[in-house]
Formats: sequence, C-alpha cells, structure tokens
Amino acid sequence: MGVWDGYFDDVINDPKSWIDSTSDLLASAASLRSKCPMLDPGFTPREGVDFGFRFLGPLLLLRSCAVECALKATWLKKGNRLGENGKFVSIPDSAGHDLVALARAVDFGTSDDERAVLDRLSLWNEAGRYPTPVNWKKWTTTDSGGILAVAESGEQHRMRFSWSVDNEAEFARLVERLVKALA
Repeated sequence: MGVWDGYFDDVINDPKSWIDSTSDLLASAASLRSKCPMLDPGFTPREGVDFGFRFLGPLLLLRSCAVECALKATWLKKGNRLGENGKFVSIPDSAGHDLVALARAVDFGTSDDERAVLDRLSLWNEAGRYPTPVNWKKWTTTDSGGILAVAESGEQHRMRFSWSVDNEAEFARLVERLVKALA
C-alpha cells in the first residue's frame, strides 16, 4: 500500500470528513435556495417575476449529495469503513445514490414523509446534473406519491420530478435529525 492509499483510507474513513462535506454542500445549497422564491410559503407567480426554477435542479442536487454524505458519516460513526487499501468500499444494500436504500442500509430510521423526500432527492442527484435521467421511468415510477400526470392517451403516472413548500419543511426536519445524530 502506497502513501496515498493510506491517506485515502484515513480521510474516507473519518466521519468528520463526511460531516464537513455535508456542511459545505448544505451551505452551497442555501445560497441557491435564496434564488428560488417558488419554494417560499405563500409565493404567488406573477408575470415578470423570476420563479427561480433554473436553480431548483442544482439546489436539490447539492441537498441530495449533502444527505448522502451525512448518511455515510452515520455509517462510519457506527465503526464501519468506506475505504480499504486505497479503494472505495460500498455500503452493503445501499444501491448507489438511492437515499432511501442508503438510509435503510445505515440503519437511519425514516418516516413515510422522510422516505418520500429521500426518494425525490435521489432522482435530483441525477436530474440536477443531466437534462434527463438515463431511464425516463425513473421520473414517474414511485410509491412515494408525487404529482399525478395524465398523458393525452390517458396513461397516468405519478411524477417524482416535483418539489414543493411541503417538501421544504420535511427536508428541514430530516436534516435537523441527521445533524443531531451526527453530533
């Protein structure tokens, strides 16, 4: 094992590194949140008013990454590892960037509402970076609710590709619980 492998292992297995990344990502997301008046309680769309929609994807991408880092810090605080001999080690049963599966894998209990928020944030991890997910059904196939979309053909899907003021409140409660768990 080389010197850099050891450094990698030290950093990736240090919960504080992940907590710091969580904090940095949330701070960056907060700067974008201020540009999204559409998420303010009582916001009323008016002609000539910037809703901030173009900032929504990057905002939710950063939040998704922050929650992922916090959940990985949770895993590490329980004595587990994320790196071995200079290589990343996946969390068993975590399924990539799926935050619902990751929360379950690290044994961070969530309510139905929190799982719905995690489900949507998982989508934004991809949708915040790319113009479309690799599979369009990722946007629609969900057990967590969402907006009912009806095509001209009559076909119906629940859209995960949504975010609302209610999601904002649930996200804030979820982050507060994660931060307390990591303190």
